[in-house]
Amino acid sequence: MNPFLTTRAGVAAVLMALAASASAQTDTLKRIRESATVTMGVRDASGAMSFTTGPGKYTGFHVEICERVIADLKKAVQLDRLEVKYQLVTPQNRIALVQNGTVELECGTTTNNLARQKDVAFAPTLYV
Repeated sequence: MNPFLTTRAGVAAVLMALAASASAQTDTLKRIRESATVTMGVRDASGAMSFTTGPGKYTGFHVEICERVIADLKKAVQLDRLEVKYQLVTPQNRIALVQNGTVELECGTTTNNLARQKDVAFAPTLYV
């Protein structure tokens, strides 16, 4: 995987899961800093993009992107340790779970369209 592409996509992807307003982004980063925890929305059967390898274990291209984003996020919020929790998401609930703060970050095949941009922020689209 191209490290430049990954880092660039990673930094942008953090913004995807944070609610669209600056206030919500600040609240999310504050919550992450105070709890030293971040919850990643994951899919359990999206082919090579995201899949489970056992209870609570996930891998795939999207998971790897999110893990790199979280490594950068850890530096940004100045934490020595940042626990990563995984939350299974579906096409039906992923936007709602980002909106209500259940997950801070969802790296997946969510289509970036005008209707969804009203609800959550998106990173630039990444094609594989």
